Amino acid sequence: MFSLRAVWILSTDLTVVFSRHFSTVEARVRKMKGSSYHPIPSNQEISEMLKSEFTKKPEILSFTPVISVENVWPIVLLKKDSFYFASIPEVQVLNENEESKEEIEKSLSRFPEISMTLSFLEKISNFISKQKLTQLKGEQIAELIYLFSYMIPFGSPNDDSFKNIKDILKKGFPVNQDLKSRIPVWKPFLYQGKQSIHLSVQEHINCVQYDREKEKIFDKIVVFGNIFCKALLEGTTSLAVSIINSSPNAKTDSLFSSQIEYIAVDKSVEVSQEGPKISHIRFTPPSNEKFKLCEYKLKQSTQIPIKGIYQARVIAQNKMEITLKLSVLNYDQIPNNFEYFEAKLPFENRGKIISYELTKKSGSISLNKNKNTIKWNLITKKFTGKYFDPEYVLEGTISFEPSTEIVDEIPQDPFFVHENCFTQIRFKNTDYTFSGANIDQKVIIFKSGGKATRIPIIVERNLVFDNYTIWNSRGDVKYVYDPSTPIQSDKK
Repeated sequence: MFSLRAVWILSTDLTVVFSRHFSTVEARVRKMKGSSYHPIPSNQEISEMLKSEFTKKPEILSFTPVISVENVWPIVLLKKDSFYFASIPEVQVLNENEESKEEIEKSLSRFPEISMTLSFLEKISNFISKQKLTQLKGEQIAELIYLFSYMIPFGSPNDDSFKNIKDILKKGFPVNQDLKSRIPVWKPFLYQGKQSIHLSVQEHINCVQYDREKEKIFDKIVVFGNIFCKALLEGTTSLAVSIINSSPNAKTDSLFSSQIEYIAVDKSVEVSQEGPKISHIRFTPPSNEKFKLCEYKLKQSTQIPIKGIYQARVIAQNKMEITLKLSVLNYDQIPNNFEYFEAKLPFENRGKIISYELTKKSGSISLNKNKNTIKWNLITKKFTGKYFDPEYVLEGTISFEPSTEIVDEIPQDPFFVHENCFTQIRFKNTDYTFSGANIDQKVIIFKSGGKATRIPIIVERNLVFDNYTIWNSRGDVKYVYDPSTPIQSDKK
């Protein structure tokens, strides 16, 4: 069980469009903290705090969902589609007076309230995302107020499934079900019909590369993933699945035995082990609803999947010379199942791009509608075969019109002048994960009425580069991260 002090939904400009403050939780926190108590910020204050934090660290959400602003910690933050979702959970810190503020904030794995809060925010974001809303209007806000009053009336969620709450409000409580069976609170309505099981592993990589090892500035990589399940199963059937490492060079079948820093599981999960070494999960899934079975984060990696070197320099007034080199490491182990693979090279504060002379080994080149970003799409008809080439190079010159006019709808950052620039990689590969995380799809054990059965399951895997940034090694860097373990390219 966890409790929230406040929940906010903010628009893309970080204006609060919906909020709930829980006075019962706040009173408990005030009494517990005593003289060290700091009140939660108002709607205007949280908006200003986040704007200030994003100005200083624009990519902070790529590396952590938990931030500290001034004296407020932890602020759990999530962005999805057109909204930001934020919350401050109630966190009990043992021996608070004996540890520094920095030591407490770094040890996130000690606080399950944080991962549960993030899971709660994701369910709110999914509910809004399914409605394909770009802004919250009076009708949607009224519905959220109504649902929140049932879902989390006093700060501790009774049920975090929007589907369950809406079904109960619409249908009433179920009265015709078999009361002899123990029905989980997250599955008030039992399913009847054709049965099916669908599991998916979705792994993400965020990375920043600098090519500045000699200056003691090291690259940073974060690898994390989610395992989702949608099961149409009659009654209160429970499932047991095994999470394995399917990498060709895996030394152990258990992914969680060595690579995982932490894993957080859904409330429907029953496990015989505790901590990050969980490899077998038993659970009773909710009916007809895709839900996050668990989430995990890898320890600091010593390898990166794509090593990038970006060099750009001004060679004349309104003209730049660039070289972007992408080296795919262990390319012979990555299947050629790309949905997309592209590089974007934005150039702010330089006027519109009027021409470019660029050569590339593969792919196509285009401009965005504002003519201030080069887009290199690496996937073409020639990008075929079981595997692909280990190295791709884009090089040449780019010419700009002699203008300082802002050509983007979003105000441009004054830092990006002269040779200060970067490139971003977007990549999605199916039937593959960087960590090797996979579900054993040979069998799945499900139990209903005391009878055990083995059935095949459908498993999907995706690897996505959400935020993969490579800074120009000839320019300045706006900010750096200081990982405990430098990344090595392992390139011989």
